[in-house]
Amino acid sequence: EGHRLMIVVGPAGSGKTSIALHRAAYLLYKERESIKAENILVFSPNWIFSEYISNVLPELGEENILQTTFQDYAANILKKKCEERNQQLEYILAGTGGNEYRVKEENIRYKSSLEFIEVIEEYLKFLEKREFQDFYFNGQLVISKEECAEIYYQRYLFFPVTKRLAMVRERFFYLLEPLRRKRVKEVEKILADGDERLEEKELKALARMKVRAEAEGVIAKVSRLTHLNYFEAYTQLFSNGNFFRKVAASTLIPKQINEICAQTFKSLVNNRVNYEDLAPLLYLKGVLEGFPKVNGIKYLFIDEAQDYTPLQYRLFKHIFPKSSLTVLGDLNQLVNPYAFVDNIQTIAENIDIPSSTSIRLEKSYRSTREINDFAGALLPKKSQPKMDVSVRMGQKPEIIKVANDVLADSIVEKINQLKNDGNGSIAVVCKTAKTAKTLFARVHSKTDINLIIDDEGVLGKIPVIIPIYLAKGLEFDAVIIPDADAQSYHRDTERKILYTACTRALHRLVLYYGVNLSPLVEKLNPNLYESNELIFTNK
Repeated sequence: EGHRLMIVVGPAGSGKTSIALHRAAYLLYKERESIKAENILVFSPNWIFSEYISNVLPELGEENILQTTFQDYAANILKKKCEERNQQLEYILAGTGGNEYRVKEENIRYKSSLEFIEVIEEYLKFLEKREFQDFYFNGQLVISKEECAEIYYQRYLFFPVTKRLAMVRERFFYLLEPLRRKRVKEVEKILADGDERLEEKELKALARMKVRAEAEGVIAKVSRLTHLNYFEAYTQLFSNGNFFRKVAASTLIPKQINEICAQTFKSLVNNRVNYEDLAPLLYLKGVLEGFPKVNGIKYLFIDEAQDYTPLQYRLFKHIFPKSSLTVLGDLNQLVNPYAFVDNIQTIAENIDIPSSTSIRLEKSYRSTREINDFAGALLPKKSQPKMDVSVRMGQKPEIIKVANDVLADSIVEKINQLKNDGNGSIAVVCKTAKTAKTLFARVHSKTDINLIIDDEGVLGKIPVIIPIYLAKGLEFDAVIIPDADAQSYHRDTERKILYTACTRALHRLVLYYGVNLSPLVEKLNPNLYESNELIFTNK
């Protein structure tokens, strides 16, 4: 309780989410005189997960706390059409290569890096610099460049940039008004002397129109100088590679920066915000206009911490300045292979909150020893969790080779078998939503099964087909992975994706493949699993 930042790191099934919810229940009970459920907020990976955990606190005798996702929170502030994180992950995991795909990979990697934060900070310095000038109307000085600079750089220095520019603009209009009124009187007299037939109403109207036209030039100059829109500024940063290089000259710039700029600029000018641009846009908006501080949130919980970038953590610090943070995660459960996440325990440096502590969990309570051993072996040796695995024993994971034309029938038969063995919750975890939809079309007429491919899906009592990025944080009695083949999982960057899929299983894990088994699995010790082959075909 004495630390404003607590970081909890642990392998799949070590109870991180349970810790978060029990901690929330404890705080609601212990501090019931000063905090309510609306003073606690959880950032969840998706709404499927939020729904999944929504019954825990009521079962502990407490009200449900607030929940959101980063994408929804950002879209609500930006008021823009934003790419959902699920859409980004689907594109990444379903991608087949090509130049556009490779640029997107680098785009995501770069914008989640510390180097890109440096670029944003340098760009903010560039945007803040203003060269003022003397502004005249009708030959008279309205406001001097010295007064403009004094307002902007001294008098309101602690205000956000756009607010300081607005103060300069307001001062200009305040000083312009008496000069404008005086000029209107002068023009009225000139018009009256020139045409005595004009009535007083006409004189005033014509004078105002003439003076307005005379002032248009200086007003336009002041408006241009004091105008700064965060979205336009961010778009301008990517308008061309040379300008970006100039801003980012002191940083490490990727070789594909021209393509990254073109890809980003194209989306922004069409008023579309890609997921990787959400945090930079929010940060730019916050620094330029002021962060939307949410002082009512006393405790902030960030689950699946490995899914957030350093810049997102800086945002949390600015937006929730009075919050204590509980951050929970596992680097091995990173389904976006192109996100930059160095070490969850360095989050403290990015948030820069004093009084922090970290806790490492080493025991898994979810999967059997056999499933844990199999899943852990998929990871690189340096990443394999050092944990006191569950003492609960069970069956080894089963790997089944099957012809594509009987895959659907085999999965239906396996689901029925798993049900008969007493497994209550069963999930068919696919790499992508595309695979999930294709498989669902083949099996739904043969068995009672539900398809979940977006945040609107609902977990029920019947088996589900679900992509891995929506299954994060969830657990099932039995898990079937229908695409453990070389085509779906063949790169080292996909190890953690497959690991995450396998560690959804409590008791049973079954993997299917067609012609060639994934090389990530093929290289494992064969003693870690049972191997079968179905050679029959549909009749």
